[in-house]
Amino acid sequence: MPKFRTIDPEVWRNSSLRRLSLKARLLFVFLFSSAADDEGRFRIDTLALLEGAFTRGDHVNETHISAMLESLEAEGLMLLYEQEEICYGFLPGWFEHQRIDKRNRTASLLPPPPVPIQSWENADEARAQYSKYAGRENPSFTDAVRWVKAQEQAAQREVRGVHAEYTRQADAECTRQTGRDVTRREGTRGEGSGEGKKKRPLVSAQRAETPPPVDNPKPPPKKETPVQRKARQLQEREDAFTQFTPAEQEEVQRYLDAWADKLDSKAMSSASETNRLLDLLKVRDAVGSKAFLYGVEQALQHSALHPNYVKKAALSEGNHHQRQRSSEEAGPTAAMLQNQAYVEAAEAEAAARTPEEKERIRQAQDEARGVVEKLRAAQAVEEEAEARSP
Repeated sequence: MPKFRTIDPEVWRNSSLRRLSLKARLLFVFLFSSAADDEGRFRIDTLALLEGAFTRGDHVNETHISAMLESLEAEGLMLLYEQEEICYGFLPGWFEHQRIDKRNRTASLLPPPPVPIQSWENADEARAQYSKYAGRENPSFTDAVRWVKAQEQAAQREVRGVHAEYTRQADAECTRQTGRDVTRREGTRGEGSGEGKKKRPLVSAQRAETPPPVDNPKPPPKKETPVQRKARQLQEREDAFTQFTPAEQEEVQRYLDAWADKLDSKAMSSASETNRLLDLLKVRDAVGSKAFLYGVEQALQHSALHPNYVKKAALSEGNHHQRQRSSEEAGPTAAMLQNQAYVEAAEAEAAARTPEEKERIRQAQDEARGVVEKLRAAQAVEEEAEARSP
């Protein structure tokens, strides 16, 4: 069960958070308050995040959740990483802003993220190192973590500086040996001043100056225009829709119309329709056509327009038809016996009632006898038809 978490008042003035949409901010609050464990890690499960952070009235789907996670990572509020083809998330500011007592900490069971401070054990070590460096007793985790991050950034700058110096020396040596200026500028080389001349990648002195010709070079891929993207999405939607049978297409179209009514215009697109059609195809392939149609019908009746509900209702279709067949096989006999038992029970109880109650009971008996007579007549007709059949 999630524990109590800390919210820094400065978070509402954080420029990265303010650039996000309102729903992305709500998802971020859910991540650190409920989804993340005691070390700021969580598994990326878009369906679980959708059901945990939003309601049906928010008009949010799994595609929206994926886009929100990408925006959170772009703003530096979350880190995505993979282990054994499973995607996980980590909140980089976890150890700066959360306060969890040592006695209440629970080690994470998820793989560690690729960051210097991965756990509370690392945070305690960083705090001890910062205490010696700053000459302070019991410094805050916030200061210690920021000190470690500053050291890491300084080390990265130093590495980049050493690499730049090594590159400069190598270019100078190559220029001295070949007599040509091969100084690299932003990943390219030039001859002389490089002004007015076409830049080309740096090549070894032993290689030929002119690269071998390429047979049938592939043209660079063209950027898809909005019109082309719209046409492609419509074609994908049509391809997915035609995989249903004609009977299924009618119900699926009703399903999509009802789903479009519940979504706003911004959330509805050909791509989202295609994704929903692909989800419905998976359900159809898993349960069969007959059960799938029953599931779609139940989803429309209950306004539960989610593929998971369609699948759940489709799986219950077998039990529904089994009860219906049992009732049909029983015929009028079971109903007749039930009404006959009611008549007998009412007669036994009528002796202990007042005259007014006896009158009401008598009227109920008359109605029940009428039903019994109709059922008996129906049974007689059924038996006569069975006798005439060869």
